[in-house]
Amino acid sequence: MSVVATLDDASWAAFLEYKRQVTSPPTDAPLRFKVGDAVRAHVGPNEWAAASVVGLWWRLPAWPPSFFAPYQLRLETDGSLIFAAVDADTFVIGASGPPPEESALDHDPQMTLGWPADVATRLEWEQSGYTPLHVCCMPPAGNEIIAMESCLRSLLRRPLQHPDHNRNRGAETPLHTAIRYSRLECVKLLLAAGANPRALNGQMQTALQMAEFSMEATEATFPWCGPQDKLYILLLAKRVAAELGEEDDDEEEEWVDVEEGEASSSRPVKTIRKGRLNKRMAS
Repeated sequence: MSVVATLDDASWAAFLEYKRQVTSPPTDAPLRFKVGDAVRAHVGPNEWAAASVVGLWWRLPAWPPSFFAPYQLRLETDGSLIFAAVDADTFVIGASGPPPEESALDHDPQMTLGWPADVATRLEWEQSGYTPLHVCCMPPAGNEIIAMESCLRSLLRRPLQHPDHNRNRGAETPLHTAIRYSRLECVKLLLAAGANPRALNGQMQTALQMAEFSMEATEATFPWCGPQDKLYILLLAKRVAAELGEEDDDEEEEWVDVEEGEASSSRPVKTIRKGRLNKRMAS
């Protein structure tokens, strides 16, 4: 199939404005605490440390551009700086009152965002290495498509799961999943958030290649995506890949997994399985 080679400048400019919105700090989002408030940080299973809020919507320069931590915290014990990845009891609570039980945190609605309500289904996806980012890019059931896209936008703000996470049975990034199911808005969100269209899956296919194959696959049709949407997905992925150039071919980002209950690392994390830890900032 012959297609237009590149995305036109007007469409690219519109995407860049969209990206600016996706990667701007969500300063209009209400937070429970303000700078100067005394709080307690969740630093391990049943372990809470006295801290104070010293910054809002903080980020490390090395993070994907959409990542923002709602709180930068200073621990009272040694003055070290950490951050809370989500404004949720799983990471930070007020200075007074009994702390929540660990079992209660397993049901924190802030930390189940994006997962299916069915516990067995969620467990199956988790054990297979998939993240809520992947789930939000899968085929929607009924009228869930807008809610799933809203969840994805929120999840891409959190410094928890990297948008290029592929430690699953298919070695598939969320972008691969979104392109596989022709989820146009999800593709836009992921590319705006820094997802790499040249990342490989377990079949050694890039997301860009999947978009090319999708244009030729007549059997894979979805009611939420027409031929023009598929064409836009392909051209946008091509343009983003071209803009990336060779800048990240020589050196891969240092992202490490953090197991639940481990001491926190000085480096940013690529994924945290259940989001239990506050992370120490790089020195």
